[in-house]
Amino acid sequence: MAHEMRKQRAIAVDLFAGAGGMTLGFEQAGFDVLASVEIDPIHCATHEFNFPFSSVLCKSVVDTTGEEIRNRSEIGDREIDVVICGSPYNNNNFILHNIDKQQQIAYSSW
Repeated sequence: MAHEMRKQRAIAVDLFAGAGGMTLGFEQAGFDVLASVEIDPIHCATHEFNFPFSSVLCKSVVDTTGEEIRNRSEIGDREIDVVICGSPYNNNNFILHNIDKQQQIAYSSW
């Protein structure tokens, strides 16, 4: 009887996870996103609902260690293949700033 070799999926960790858009994309690409870090409690709750098999650390990435991520998830001592980082943006973002200026010009011409 031939034994099938089960290929293990690559492991990812999602920082600044939000509700989980990047997690979803990476899962669809074949990764197991086993841990996520998000500071906002509402986004944490949404992420936990959307990805019940992933551990969500609801805290700042600044206050989080790699050891804590490993211990609070199913990663353990396995190798992490990818760290996803959808870092947040703010109102000083160049693209958003330019869009706002373009909208102001458009509105002022009315």
